Amino acid sequence: MSQDISMIKVSFIVPTKNSGHTIIEALESIKRQNLAHYEVVVVDNGSTDDTLEKCATYKCIVFHNNEGNVSTSRNMGAAGSSFDYLCFVDSDIIIPDNWIQQAITRLHETKSVLCGSKAVKPLPNETWVSKAWIDHLFVSEQNQIKNTKWVPTQLMLVTSIAFKSVEGFDETLVSCEDVEFCHRVSEKYKITSSADLAPYHLGNPKTI
Repeated sequence: MSQDISMIKVSFIVPTKNSGHTIIEALESIKRQNLAHYEVVVVDNGSTDDTLEKCATYKCIVFHNNEGNVSTSRNMGAAGSSFDYLCFVDSDIIIPDNWIQQAITRLHETKSVLCGSKAVKPLPNETWVSKAWIDHLFVSEQNQIKNTKWVPTQLMLVTSIAFKSVEGFDETLVSCEDVEFCHRVSEKYKITSSADLAPYHLGNPKTI
């Protein structure tokens, strides 16, 4: 079962810190989702480069988190969001075209509240080193759609109701906050990991 794309309302939450070299590609990939109703909430963690200037050209809602960690940024973005679905996107991620439609379809098909992929996929111009690295790391995730306890926040879609019900990310954690968050969600709801929801990552190693 799929949902009418014209009815979908998504808040994209993008934590940033000195992300000027990747943020344009991330924001462009959000635009290409072709949603009628969406907002981009950027939470900046004290950038000293041109990140915020670039975000300004995309009419992003911007919050400043100068002292907290990435969990604080994500919670701040969620608190400042307006819509039914929260899509957490890292600033070095390119969202594949039609990803939101596919992700929401997957939520409905699996009766889940949260989905994403543990894998990434290579960009068309990736070096053979990048492709081999991706294949090695994520071979177990290929062609998989499965119930899981967690998916990474590099690109994650969750209903705002589920997010609020577990009170967001644990701001005392400086790492593995996505794992801990998802485990709390999985105690109440279903989470799905789907290989076809893998994003493109701009930070893959390119040489040996």
